[in-house]
Amino acid sequence: MHDFEERSKLEGKNESYWGKYKYNSKDLVCYALGVGASVVNPSDLKFLYESHENFSALPTFFILPGMLMESPVVGKSMPPGKYADFTNILHGEQYIEFLSDLPGTEGEFTIRNYVVDLLDKGSSAVAVVNSEIYQNKELVFRTQQHIFVLGQGGFGGPRNSKQAVAVEAVPKRAPDAVVEQRTAEDQAALYRLSGDLNPLHIDPNVATASGHPKPILHGLASLGFSARHVLMKYAGNDSSNVKALKARFAKPVLPGQTLVTEMWLEGKRVHFQTKVKETGNIVIASSYMDLKNVVKDGASASNQKMAAPSASSLKSDSLFAKIEDGIKSNPDKAKSVGAVYLYNITLNGKTVKQWTLDLKSALAVYQGEPKTGKADTTMTVSDDDLMEIAAGTLSPQVAYLKGRIKIAGNIMLAQKLGPLLKSEAKL
Repeated sequence: MHDFEERSKLEGKNESYWGKYKYNSKDLVCYALGVGASVVNPSDLKFLYESHENFSALPTFFILPGMLMESPVVGKSMPPGKYADFTNILHGEQYIEFLSDLPGTEGEFTIRNYVVDLLDKGSSAVAVVNSEIYQNKELVFRTQQHIFVLGQGGFGGPRNSKQAVAVEAVPKRAPDAVVEQRTAEDQAALYRLSGDLNPLHIDPNVATASGHPKPILHGLASLGFSARHVLMKYAGNDSSNVKALKARFAKPVLPGQTLVTEMWLEGKRVHFQTKVKETGNIVIASSYMDLKNVVKDGASASNQKMAAPSASSLKSDSLFAKIEDGIKSNPDKAKSVGAVYLYNITLNGKTVKQWTLDLKSALAVYQGEPKTGKADTTMTVSDDDLMEIAAGTLSPQVAYLKGRIKIAGNIMLAQKLGPLLKSEAKL
């Protein structure tokens, strides 16, 4: 457990910048499209469809909160006579480490950004920026960015930093796995919708002035492709399997070029690098992803059931107690439904409790997943939204269309609950 209040007092020698970052399912889907997820790959659907039973964020999405606050921090850190703005900064390296479970599919973060070191590389300066990302006052993950500030070196600063998370060279042998994927001509235009609006990635005039034949792809977009490839090959395409990632951006990518990610598995660390097929240039170098568990060849992750639901009280607990009473008072009507329902109740986008309504054989309501077989219909909804639906202040149809309730399995069976549950629980 990390104490938010105490950490917030530790400003250190460099000024800290605090901010907020809100996100929801639309942000996750937009990001996934920006880094090449596609409905052509069935296993990608859980990153693109908010009502998918396993809807999830890609792990590299969580780099964004720190990055979107980085510019003012870097600018303020420059020594006298030096400056940093969008015309002279480049993303050099990136690190992210998850300290607890992967955050949920919606929520708000509190972010602390600060420059931990300013390096003098001769012609350029490099700001090493740390980001601490908190949710509900707990530090949930942290990132580190190396930002090159072109033409602003020569101020007599250190060349290296003990604070920097180091890259690691890939093994000197043939890769264990290779994934190839072509980027779209409008890949940068799509990725910028996730928040990086640097005109270098969209304006031909700015790109030409910077020495590029056309607007280049964001480095983080290229990294998103690479991370997806590793996720598919060695993590069961399961974002929650990722512990940490470190990458170095070596050269730019032009939208429309083909990315080839080469991977080497060593223990639970996957070393990787990414090349452009058309040129042979290495664009993501000396990089790695640390995993909780290795799941080879895109196989499904372990079939372990989720941890026992939290015993803490939720508003909806009383609702399920009423449903149970209704079943006991009218068992024939309950049995006429003839289906098993699973409710995933969420707080801040994360499932914190599950309830099963067995209206097929046991005629029972209980916490957890179905004791036998699978649910016919699975509904994922926040504690607050479920209570609004039950109270009649939120229409189930509106909730579904707005993504506030997600239904997997037999959607039509969800409509059969209404007559049974009457006014006190119109689910």
